[in-house]
Amino acid sequence: MPYQIEYQTALKYDNESLLAAASAGAVDTLALLLDERDANINTVDRSRQTALVHAILAGCEECAKFLLDRGIDWRIQNKRGLRALHLAAGMGLVSVIDRLLDAGDDVNASRANTDTPLIIAARNDRTDAVRRLLNAGSDPYGRGAKNMTALHVAGNAEITALLLKAGAILDARDKEGETPLFSAARAGRLDQIRLLVEANADVDLLNDKIETALFQAAQRGAIDAVDTLLDAGAKTSFPGQWGQSFANVARRTYMTARAGRGCIDAALAEIARSV
Repeated sequence: MPYQIEYQTALKYDNESLLAAASAGAVDTLALLLDERDANINTVDRSRQTALVHAILAGCEECAKFLLDRGIDWRIQNKRGLRALHLAAGMGLVSVIDRLLDAGDDVNASRANTDTPLIIAARNDRTDAVRRLLNAGSDPYGRGAKNMTALHVAGNAEITALLLKAGAILDARDKEGETPLFSAARAGRLDQIRLLVEANADVDLLNDKIETALFQAAQRGAIDAVDTLLDAGAKTSFPGQWGQSFANVARRTYMTARAGRGCIDAALAEIARSV
């Protein structure tokens, strides 16, 4: 009996060491623990994350591929309902994505209120991963948390262009009735705004709060985004939900922001003159 207890205790520590080795990118230690210490390759931590997930989050493609070669179960989901493919997409580990897809994983893997790998890659600005997932058949129409699509969360203009080329829904509405143009306008991402406008996005579409992308850009002080939307023909005459016009509210915030930027520019000019 004491021997059995000692064995189980040692195995517990070996399993924990397996997760630690994966996080540290130590392939040799992984091999030792599996071959000589009888560690459980599918052991999980308190978040139900396997050594494969630990390797992916550490950015160690070599460790991840080693564990896949050794037969780790890539289907195991963590407590958030995510598995290795989602996390590899978020980290931009294209070679691991390839291995998981070759192993039979679903490129559109998702469940209720969980983002697809494509959405996660787009949100994390992983352009190569987005390209690979689209080439593998990822659905550009796929919905994730808050009913968002990959186009809503695209991290850069190249990803936006890839998604548009793949047929993403230009004016798809999320849980709050907002389209991808709203996200780009709030963040002041001019290249993305221009791509969406050139693809004929509706610049005057209202969200559930009766706001436009122009209004939100003005609220955030995204001056260049406001200019770009106005150049695209965005209207400023919609009635607001408190009886005010968008023109009045947007103009006030917009002019305040522009005045603020003018002060900064003037200060910088003064500093430059004194050098």
